[in-house]
Formats: sequence, C-alpha cells, structure tokens
Amino acid sequence: MPDYLAEGEVIKKNKPHSWSVAHNTYYEMLKRKQNQCVLVSGESGAGKTEAVKIVMKYLGAVSSLTGTEAQKQGSADTGRKLMMASPILEGFGNAKTVRNDNSSRFGKFVKVQFDKDGYMKGAHTTKYLLEKSRIVTASEGERCYHAFYLLSQGADAKKYGINQPSEYRFINSGNCIKIDGVDDGADYQECLTAMTGVGMTEEEKDAVWATVAGVMNLLTLNFQPDGEYSKIDGGTSKYLDKAVELWQIDGAVLGKELISTTREARGDVFTKNHTVPQAVDSRDALCKATYDELFGWLVEKLNTTTAVESSEFFIGLLDIFGFEHFQLNSFEQLCINLANETLQHHYNTYIFNKDMDECRAEGVDVTMIEFPDNTPCLKLITDKMGIIALLDEQCALGKGTDEAFLADVVSNHSKHPFFEKKTLAKTSFIIKHYAGDVSYEVAHFLEKNKDTLKDDMKVIMRASKSPFIAGLLPAPVEKSGKKITVGGFFKSQLFQLMDIINSTNPHWIRCIKPHPAKKPLMWHGVSVFNQLSSSGVIGTVKVRKAGFPIRIYHDDFIKRFRMLKPGPVEDPKHKCEEICSETLKGGEYHARKYCQVGTARVFLKNEAYFALEDAINGAAGKYIEVINKWARMWAASIIAKEIDFGKNKEAILANIRLTLQLQAEEAKKRKEILEEEQGDLAAAITGQTQMVEHGKRQQLLGDEKKEWDYMLTAFEKKKEELIIWRRNMIAKQEAEHKKQREEVVEDEEETRAAWTADEDRLWNLIANAAASEQYARDKCREDEKRGRNAVMEQELDDWAEIVVDLNQSYNEQKAKEEARLAGEWKNLLEDVYQVQAERKAEWLAQQKYKYDSRRRETSERRRVEHMNAAVRPADRAEERAAFDLKAKLARERQNNQLSAEADKLVDKMSTRKETLIGTDMARQKKIEKLRQEAIAEEKKRWMCGKEGIYKHDALSQRLSPNERTPLHTHSNPPPSHLFSQSQRSTSEEILACRLSPPGSPDYGSGSGSPTAHEGPYSPETEPLFSPVRTRSAAGLDLNGNPVNPMSPQPNPISPPKLGNYAGN
Repeated sequence: MPDYLAEGEVIKKNKPHSWSVAHNTYYEMLKRKQNQCVLVSGESGAGKTEAVKIVMKYLGAVSSLTGTEAQKQGSADTGRKLMMASPILEGFGNAKTVRNDNSSRFGKFVKVQFDKDGYMKGAHTTKYLLEKSRIVTASEGERCYHAFYLLSQGADAKKYGINQPSEYRFINSGNCIKIDGVDDGADYQECLTAMTGVGMTEEEKDAVWATVAGVMNLLTLNFQPDGEYSKIDGGTSKYLDKAVELWQIDGAVLGKELISTTREARGDVFTKNHTVPQAVDSRDALCKATYDELFGWLVEKLNTTTAVESSEFFIGLLDIFGFEHFQLNSFEQLCINLANETLQHHYNTYIFNKDMDECRAEGVDVTMIEFPDNTPCLKLITDKMGIIALLDEQCALGKGTDEAFLADVVSNHSKHPFFEKKTLAKTSFIIKHYAGDVSYEVAHFLEKNKDTLKDDMKVIMRASKSPFIAGLLPAPVEKSGKKITVGGFFKSQLFQLMDIINSTNPHWIRCIKPHPAKKPLMWHGVSVFNQLSSSGVIGTVKVRKAGFPIRIYHDDFIKRFRMLKPGPVEDPKHKCEEICSETLKGGEYHARKYCQVGTARVFLKNEAYFALEDAINGAAGKYIEVINKWARMWAASIIAKEIDFGKNKEAILANIRLTLQLQAEEAKKRKEILEEEQGDLAAAITGQTQMVEHGKRQQLLGDEKKEWDYMLTAFEKKKEELIIWRRNMIAKQEAEHKKQREEVVEDEEETRAAWTADEDRLWNLIANAAASEQYARDKCREDEKRGRNAVMEQELDDWAEIVVDLNQSYNEQKAKEEARLAGEWKNLLEDVYQVQAERKAEWLAQQKYKYDSRRRETSERRRVEHMNAAVRPADRAEERAAFDLKAKLARERQNNQLSAEADKLVDKMSTRKETLIGTDMARQKKIEKLRQEAIAEEKKRWMCGKEGIYKHDALSQRLSPNERTPLHTHSNPPPSHLFSQSQRSTSEEILACRLSPPGSPDYGSGSGSPTAHEGPYSPETEPLFSPVRTRSAAGLDLNGNPVNPMSPQPNPISPPKLGNYAGN
C-alpha cells in the first residue's frame, strides 16, 4: 500500500489492484468535484466483500495523508468504525454455502462520505434483499446465518438458555454445524467487541442476542395433527415457553395465533383453525420477519454511529450478489439476476456512450454502429405487464396460484425474444439473460413474493414488555390500496440505486474465483470463463468490438504502413487517408463502418486492420527480396576477396620480396655511383668552390637518402601492417567461428534445458489440470447427486401432499355426491309413492267398477240360468261344466304364464345388483363415453315390453364381462342423475306401470296380460282382492310371498352407495 500511496494523482509504476482503483477514484473525486462509485461484482466466494474492505481501508489511508492532526485523526477514527462494522454485518448477514464459507446473503451499498477537502467524515449503508429462507433452513452442506452458531458456541449460550446446536433442528438442516478452521466461539467474542466499538450499549447487545435466541427456540417448536387441524406438540412446547420468556410476550396468545387465525367480517368475528403446514408457515413467517427487522435495526444502528447528516462528496461502494444460475432457480434468483441485468445495462450504456463520445470528438461517423442492448430483457421483467407486475397481480387476487401466474406470463410473453417456455416444462419458464439462459421454477413464487405476516402477530410482538422487541416490528397499517410486495419493493429499491449510480462517475472491480475447490494454486478454465461471461467482461469485449476497437495515432500508423504508399508526408491525416483508400479500395472492408480517419487517430475494426496487415506483409515481401539480393551480393564479394587472397598469397609475397630486392640493388648502385662521384669531385674541386659544391652535393645526397629511407620505411611498415591485418583477419574469423560454435552449443543446451523445463512444467500443469478437473467433476457429481436427491425428496413430498389433497378432495366429493344422490333418491321415492298412491286409487275405482259389472253380469246370468233351469236342466248342467272348465283352464294358463314371467324377471333383476359407478376410474371413463347410449339403453331396460319382462340389449354384448353393467332391480334402481327431466318422467311412468296390479289398464302396457277374468265368477271361491290370483308386482313380492296392494309397503328402493375411489 505505501507504494501506491506515494504515486501521486495517477498510478504509473504499480500494477492494477483494488488499491489502484481506490486511488484513482479518490483523486478523480477531488479533481472533478464529482461523486464517484465503485461497483464490485463476482460470484459467491470470489472476494467481493474483501475487495470492498480493501477499498474502504485504502480510502481511509489516502484521505489522511495530508491535513492537520485533528483531520487525520478524524479520518482514521471513521475508517476504524467502518472496519469494525464488518464483523457485525458478516455475523448476522453471512452464511456458509457450498461455494463459500463466508458468503454474504444480502446486498449493500456503502456511501463513504468526504468533506470538501477530501477528508473522510462517515459512511452510510443501505441493505438489499436479505435471503429470508436461510433463516429457517439450509441446503445440504450449507448453514443458516452465522449468528445462530455464534450464539450456540459462544460464552453466553447458557445465559440465553441455548443448548448444544444439534438440539435445534433447523440450524442442522444442512448437516454442517462446524466449518473447518473456524472457531464460532472466538467469532462471537469478536462480534461482541465490534458491537462495543460501534457504540452499542449492554442493554442493546443483550436484546439483540435475546432476539436471536427466541428465533432459535421458536423454530424448534413442532406441530402435530389434531383431526383435520393442528395443535402444538407437547414434547416441544418448552421451546415456545422459552421464546416468549426471551421476548417477554403473552405465550397463550402466541400459541393460539400460531394454530389459528381470527378474522372479522361484517361485524362478525370467526376463527379458522390451521392445518399443520399452515401452522408451520405462520411460525416461519414470524421468525423471518423478526430476524429481518433485527438485521435492519443493526444496519441503522451502524449508520447512526458512522454516518453524518451532510457531506460534500461521497464514494459509493456496491457489494451486490453476482449472477446466479443453479440447477433449481426460484424467486430469489429472479431478483438477483434482475439486479445484475440492470447493472450490466448501465455498464453497456456507459462504456458504449463514452466510446462513441470519443469517436465523435474526432469527427468519426458512428451512426451505423450497434451495440448489445439488453433493454428488452429488462422490460420483460420490470415493465407494466412484465413478470413482476403479473406476479403482483396474482398476489393481489384472493385465489391466485403459481400455475395461474405461469399461464399469465406465457400468455403475455410467449413471443418475446428473451422469453422461452418449453412444452415439457409444465412449471418453469426461461429468461435469456446477458450471461446465459436461466430456467425458473414457479413453485412458491406467490408465497415468497407476498412474504406477509399477520397483523395479529405484529400486535402480539408490539405488546412485549421489552422496549427493544416492542419496537422491532412495524405497527399494522390499514389495508387500503394495493399492498407492496417483495418483488415490487426490490424493484423500487433497484431503481433508486440506479438513480444514485447514474449521478456518479463509475468504476468497476470484477472479482474472479479461480476454481470451486476452495484450495490454493489451482485454476479451472471453464469456471473462470463462465465468471467472465456472467460478470460482463465478455459483454465488454462485444461492446468494444461493436465500435472501432483499434485506434492508432497518425504518426504510428504512417511508420507502420508507409511502404503501402511511398512518398513524402506533407499532411499526416491526408497520408493516412491515402494509405487506407489505396489499400482497402475495392475490398470487402472499404466501407466507412470498417475504417475512418479522425483528427488525431485512425479508427479501425478488426477486419480492416487485418486487411492492412495482410497488405503490409505482401508489400514487405518485395522489399525483403531486394534487400536479400544486395545482402547476398555483398557477402559474396567479401567471400570472393578472401578466396582470391588465399589463392594469390604466395605470388603477392614473391612480388613483395622482388620489390624489396630490386630496391636494395638500386640503393647499392646509387651508393656506388655516389662514391665514384665523390672521388671525382674530391680530385677535381679544390678550394672554397669545391667545398661549397661538395656541401651542396652532400646535402642533395642526404635528402635523396632520407627520401629513399622514408620510402623504404613506409614500405616495410606497409608490409608489416598488411601481414598484421591478414593475421588479425584470420584470427578474427577463427574467433568468430569459435564463438558461433560455442553460441550454437550454448543455444542448443539452453533450448534443450528450456524444452525440458517447459515439458516438466507442461506435465505438471496437465497433472494439476487433470486433478482440478477430476476434483471439479467429483464435486459436480456430488452437487448433482445432492441436488438430485433434494429434488427427489421434494418431489416425494410434493406427491405425498398431492395424494393427501386428492384423498381429502375425494372424500369431500364423495360425501357431497352421496348427499346429492340421497336427496335425488328421496325426491324420486316421493314421486314414486305419489304415483303409486294415484295408481292405487285409480285401480280401486276400476276394481269397484268391475265388481259392479260382474255383479250385474252374475245377476243376469243367474236370472237366465234360473229361467233356463226348468227348460233344459241337462243342457244347463253341461254348459255350466264347460264354462267352469273353460274358466279353470284360463286361470291356470294365466297363472302359469305370469309365474314364469315373474320368475324370469326376478332372476334377471337379481343379476343387476351392482352399482353403476364402477370402482375403476378407467372403466368409469369408458362407460362415460357411452353415457348417452347407456341412458337410452337403460330406459329400454326399465320399459315393460309386451311380454312384461326386460330384454337384454346390445350394450351388454359390447362390454367385456368385467365391464358389463348389471340391470337394476327394485332394491338398486339406476341413479336419477343419468336421466333428464323428461327421462325421469318416463322412469316414473315405468315404475307406476310396474306397480300396477293385474287387470288394471296399465298392467303390462296391455300387451299379452289379461285385463279381466275369463269364465264365471264365484265370490265364495275367489275373493275380490285375492292375493293368489297372479304373481305380479302388486300380487307377489320379489321372494314370491303374497302381498296385499292396499297394505303399506316397505321402501323397495334404496339409494346406491358410492365405492371407495381412494385407490384410483
């Protein structure tokens, strides 16, 4: 850090780091007099929270470099308080997940406040979307919030009545109470110290931990069935007593409210008892609301300690959840990914607009450039008829369901380009986010979006004797207008956050997790690439690629590509335009959208730049060929000279020796000539003249000698230099050859060593990659297996609930159906009895008329017989015997026929005692398809034919023996719901016909049945109401016993009983 602090306003020497981002952000705030923000993103476990703490610590250090001691001390104290707030927020808002042992399960935006001189004054924290489901449960291998484990392992556990963690089922739901290398007891003490450091009193600390202990006890309370409803499990009622003791509330009222709900409608108060799942939901809702409000209270308490009312500038630090894509994604993932989608939209817009402003400043046309825009995806979620709005609409309905919500979403957005609904996925939909497609399960969407707590629970908590508990939950409000939901509140919070970010100058820190194994010195390429995609880095590349990613200054462009257009450079911009136009002319990338020349730089797309590179490589090839020719010629001339010198070496030396010999002989001759001349001169010259001439001659001879000596010396020197040059040349060549051989040997050794090292490093990397891949594969298998088991368990639970609901619905439907059938049969019986009474009255009248007629006929016959008795006694006796015989035969024939018909009718009816409603649902569906035909055929079965019996129809032949519907008897007639009103009237007529006695006009429909006695009538031998006349519906019962039609009959019709369809 000291090296970064010593850099000044701009980082020039040090490498990119979170410190460099904090450094540049701070000095840009001072230089521009503008608010700044740092957006930290990454997946769980990538180090977002640590990066925020690093930035916060650096801001505290850089803001206290200058100023008075008081200003430095104030900045240092503010930074110390901010750092002490971390253990509190992490203890109550962080939890262990499969990806991170200390994962933040909430988002936060920290405004670090500065005065006009740049000294840190305070900080204000805003929280976003605490994960409430982690309060009551955790997935396999994960934990609930740290606070529960800190308290259970802390030194004050007994003080709050907390026992071993294994006793509390919910904190052990993930089967992971301990974290390797973590001491929860020591973290509890650190959290207490931090609470003291930020200014919390002993009463406040005690109330906070008492609230946590109350949540732990209440979540351990169980419920058991009490008939159709629920009651508190007596074995766990002690936890309820402990919770109300800690919260200082009325236990009886709370216990009653957990298992029932009291409502008021139109002045009437009624109580609705809860089932076991409803009681559990009520308990969990109270615990979630209490813990969430406790966490909110802690954040506000930290703000009162660290924040100031006003400041000149601020630097915002956003620590938000990263993009999430799990095997099972729910409402929480939708909100989290909405936040990331919104931040990515801001990032794309900011980067692209800044890029386009830079292009416009140099006169570049950017009208044809398009960049990746995720605005339609945001509108899909947040628009007026978006997914959240449709979800709120279903929550506002009294009977809204998750299935209805999904149907609304599909109906409104089935053709949206960022939406997809697979045919086989009955309970999920897909949103195409910038980082990938995510499938969301709609189960419990409405429940999580409502997240409502009954007002009666709020009243109970606010009636606590503890001021802290009483002020924790908000007071109930009047239910007027549309109630805000979790999704709606989060959306409004997100819009407010974006308003703040848009008013600042943004900076970004992307945290990348190298691998999921939680071990050092490992790298997983696939995981890193996925994080780069989800964090928007790949999106940034796309944005830059959409514009002009390659930008080269004019001078550098000319140096690089000048050979494409040789010639003088008068105007750099004009020269660049000539190079681009000549090179790209007629090509695929000549359009302005691929290459434009600005006032100071040349703007190129990748395609145009590669085209220029190909052109420069082709042009360079020609020049390189010429240079190679000249280089080869020069090297050949040097080699030729060396070869010629080697061949003519002896000749040159011989010439040199001959030249030296000739010079020596010439010098000898010159000497002899001089000596002769000197002798002649000495003899001839005398006196002064001779002396002068001799002196002159000697001088001339000396000068000539000096000249010759100089020439000889120069020749000798030249010869020695030539010999030395040749020796040096040979030695130099030998040294260079030796050096080259040594360098080649060294290069080979170094190359071989480098290859060996690279090979070893490569094998190590391959081994590490294989180990990482194997570990990741094993981890993925474990996660997949764990997720599959969880999904299977959830599906089994869902099926169990569905079976229970089906059985309950069936029982209710069965009871309703039986009641309805009983009522219909009762009405039918009343109608039958009424028709029977009417028929009896009509029959009595007919019998009376027939009786009077027979008496008149008998009187007339007796009168005639009396008159004829005296005339023809023998004829009368024979006629009487014949008449009696005829009457007897007629009665026997009638009795035999009716008896046979009655026996056949009884046999056929006894085979039709099964109910129409089959026990098999498939059989019932098949029979339902033939319902209309069955109704017509049933009417035929109940119609009395000319023979007075039922005849089988084609329906019985069409069905299998097991599916064949039996004919109905008196004891089991067909249900009335199979007949319409007209058909019911027909059935009443049929029953009336069946109940008509022999001899009545309706008996047997007049087909083959006698309506009057044949033969003479004898009151003594045949009473008027003889029960043994015929075996008919009014004369004999189904067992063949005689019945008096005037006597009251038992109810021959009983309503059918429904079968048990639980197995179907």
